[in-house]
Amino acid sequence: MSREFSCLMVGLHATGKTTFLAATWYVVNHTDEVPGALRLNQLKGDDHYLGGICADWLQYKEVQRTKVGAEGQASMELRDDASGTVIEVAFPDLSGERFRQQVEERHTDHDYIRLLSGCDGVLLFTHTGTLISPTRIDEAEDLVAIIDVEEAAEPPAHEDPQPWDPKMLPSQVKLVELLQILEELRGPGSILRVGLILSAWDLVQDADGGPEAFVQNRLPLLHQFISTNTGSFQVKSFGVSAQGAPLDSEAKRKALASETYQPASRIMVKDGSRTSMDITTPIKWLMESDAE
Repeated sequence: MSREFSCLMVGLHATGKTTFLAATWYVVNHTDEVPGALRLNQLKGDDHYLGGICADWLQYKEVQRTKVGAEGQASMELRDDASGTVIEVAFPDLSGERFRQQVEERHTDHDYIRLLSGCDGVLLFTHTGTLISPTRIDEAEDLVAIIDVEEAAEPPAHEDPQPWDPKMLPSQVKLVELLQILEELRGPGSILRVGLILSAWDLVQDADGGPEAFVQNRLPLLHQFISTNTGSFQVKSFGVSAQGAPLDSEAKRKALASETYQPASRIMVKDGSRTSMDITTPIKWLMESDAE
């Protein structure tokens, strides 16, 4: 059985979209390292873009984020050996700048709308190590009380207030906004499956429980939105470490390389209580809806 499937990757810059794609390209070409993973049946188009980002990943370099105008279109025919299904999957690697414009400038373009209208599933990315957390009202009240006492003792020098900017929005607010934009642009229709990718899971491990508990505890607004919009979205959370560890220094890169017995062994995917190296797990989950 063969069919087409379009997977749209959504997320702000530096949330792991391109690194995920680079690691996926390696795994589908080396399923001997990851039994049960989707494997490449046939490449559709040129592999120059995929080969380039995968080369960076293999050399323990931080995969460069995609810039507007230099975006890649990855299309490949993948096979699920367990079911015998062959599926042609398209992964447009869109720049995070496009999604920043959606949230902060209320702007998108016709290309994105076209891709969205034809997509069968979405991978929504956020980075666990760079979450912008909101300030709760009770915390703000405590801070105000402290400031009032300090100002009474010694009036501060006059400073111009910093104007509010949309980039200051908490991460979960931006994620909810991206989902609302998806819902608005798609219009009424079938329920959209969304795999929520919690990137850099190696920084979190199970400190907050599994991925679902992480979302409930650390991103409660997003959790509430997902729970109350089941008529529009079916969402499942995955903890994913495609890179293996932070690579912001030569020492860290060498340490990770020395610990990696096979390239795929640096990958960690947390799906509920199950941990594996199969980075195609979220894609397989999205594909299930297309087969139903």
